[in-house]
Amino acid sequence: MASIWKSAIALGAALAAAASLPLAAQEEVVVEAGKPWNHAPSGISVPATIDGIARGRVTRFDQQDLDVAASFFRGSPQEALTVYVFRNTNGNASVWLSQAQGSIENGKSFGTPSLAIAPATFAPTAQSGAIGVHAVYALTGTDYRSAGVAIFPVGDWYVKVRASSTSRSPAENAAWMKRVIGALILPTLSAGAAATPVIPCSTPLGAANSADSTATQGAGISQPSDRIVAAQWCRETRMEGNRAVYRPVGTTDRYLFAFGDNGNAVTVRGEGGYYSGNFITAAKSFALPPQTALPTPQRVLELMAADKAVGVFDTWPPRR
Repeated sequence: MASIWKSAIALGAALAAAASLPLAAQEEVVVEAGKPWNHAPSGISVPATIDGIARGRVTRFDQQDLDVAASFFRGSPQEALTVYVFRNTNGNASVWLSQAQGSIENGKSFGTPSLAIAPATFAPTAQSGAIGVHAVYALTGTDYRSAGVAIFPVGDWYVKVRASSTSRSPAENAAWMKRVIGALILPTLSAGAAATPVIPCSTPLGAANSADSTATQGAGISQPSDRIVAAQWCRETRMEGNRAVYRPVGTTDRYLFAFGDNGNAVTVRGEGGYYSGNFITAAKSFALPPQTALPTPQRVLELMAADKAVGVFDTWPPRR
């Protein structure tokens, strides 16, 4: 178990530092030229050409195709598209849009980004309802003029589209992303609850400091299948390395500590007499030692750095 937990620590550190997996963990997926790339676990298919741009590399960031990306690029004008598919393990589309915004705002390749289109909902298909959310930035100090990101759920998966262009305005970028999404071959999307953009938290978290939040003996270990559900999430101050804490609006006794923008996070909440923490990745969930009080995010990082796992649960394939 320790070696698995240390792998998770390495993953968390990499996400905190770069909001992506280490380069060594990336692997190219061989796809026949001119043919769609079919993502078997989700049933999503990405065409060989989208909006006149040929697909380039398809990359997997794990060994089970639970976190994958297809890249599209052309040189004049410079247009870059990436279609990501990753597991819906926790949070919601608005949380992961917020995290993707963090990678744009802090990314060195985007010069000085300025939010031109604030997070807004959209319908990925005519039948789905406004279950998706997107945002677009105007860029200065770089060759690119705009960069946008859109994300929406597909069953137990998220699709995320990143688009940057040297010629398109923010409004044109938003319309471009909608055309890209319209070109994807998706399983039938049911009309779920409309997405609600993340807002700033209006009250402090109220977590205990490290001295007050210590391991409690004899407490159970929570199963990671129960998500923290929220009609709307709020965000605490964003931290270094594109980490941020999100809470259901109106609560101070639970939170989601997100790392990067591809679904990896720690869920922290009360379990009736103690507080649990689970570091959830695409395929596994790692339980932290139960705590006597709601731990701060810094306390969570300390427990992860100390290699403190008390249980490991497989989350893929999903339990039935």
